[in-house]
Amino acid sequence: MRRSIRALLIAPVIAACGADTAATPLSAAQLCAKRDSLVAHMTGTTIDDQFELLAQLLPGGFGGLTASFLYLKRPDQVDAFRSTAQVLSACPGQFLPYLIEAEYAPVRQGEYDWVEMRRWYRLLRATVPSTWNTADMNEGTNRLAFTFRTDSALATFRARAIAAGVPDGVLSLALREGTFVNQHTAH
Repeated sequence: MRRSIRALLIAPVIAACGADTAATPLSAAQLCAKRDSLVAHMTGTTIDDQFELLAQLLPGGFGGLTASFLYLKRPDQVDAFRSTAQVLSACPGQFLPYLIEAEYAPVRQGEYDWVEMRRWYRLLRATVPSTWNTADMNEGTNRLAFTFRTDSALATFRARAIAAGVPDGVLSLALREGTFVNQHTAH
């Protein structure tokens, strides 16, 4: 309770609308309510789910977090990002993982936010034939990483991904020997 009151006094109005929307001022209570609403509609609890939630709640275009740094599409909004993370940390109820790290991690320029990357990742996994060895949303590079056994498979995947509307710049494609993994479930 004390943290909630402190958060209300520290940051009476926070702008937090996710990555690419115009900032709308939200009070701490409204921000906590928005968090609760998003959490109630989450379908999973993976790191990708948690990062998507952070990207929806924090301004600046959150694009991933490692033990050493985080990505923001708009690093100039780091102060609003950090103060919003602080208010969310003080909200009563469910604690959101990674908020403490988000409050202090050094910021790097990101090109994509987590919501965009996850949408493209799901699209690729659902619509582009599974010709990759591995697939990952890489928070350390702010890219979608896929590995392939052949140049042909890589080139075909890239062409199909671009045709599906996925920016070429978000793709980190590489050749790799190894066991072929064919997963049909989108994360």
